[in-house]
Amino acid sequence: MAKQPKTFVVSIATATVLALAVAMAPPAYAAPSNRADPCVLVTAADAQTAIGVPMGQPKAMDDGLYRHCTYESADGRFYLYISTIDDDEASFERGKKITTKESKTVGGLGANAYFDLDHQLLLIWKKGILLNIQAGDHSRNTGLDQLEADDTKAASAAIPRL
Repeated sequence: MAKQPKTFVVSIATATVLALAVAMAPPAYAAPSNRADPCVLVTAADAQTAIGVPMGQPKAMDDGLYRHCTYESADGRFYLYISTIDDDEASFERGKKITTKESKTVGGLGANAYFDLDHQLLLIWKKGILLNIQAGDHSRNTGLDQLEADDTKAASAAIPRL
């Protein structure tokens, strides 16, 4: 067998070390786990209970980073949007600190949660999953307090399923 040049051996060793480092380094964000399917965490019946009107079948999407689920009323006026991503609690806490308006801690859910007043969005962290829930009214006739209450009702259904 022919002797390999020294630079070839060094290059292979360097490539191996880099490949191991990349494989062992945690990604900034991980693809959502199987247990974080938002259409399973919040069902159509849960969405109807939260919003107060019948909701259609879920529309699911997975963009490779987040998993999304949207429910919409038959008339298209109301919707409930849910998304999930695997995330650590420190990232969740950093997000809470950089909201553009005051955020409001939401208690009683059995999970770390806050309502982002600027985006009218409930953010929940539990067991390594970041869950975003947003109730909406395309006619804009539903007040902020009611939207928060609707988000919280949906969260109450989702959290025990995490």
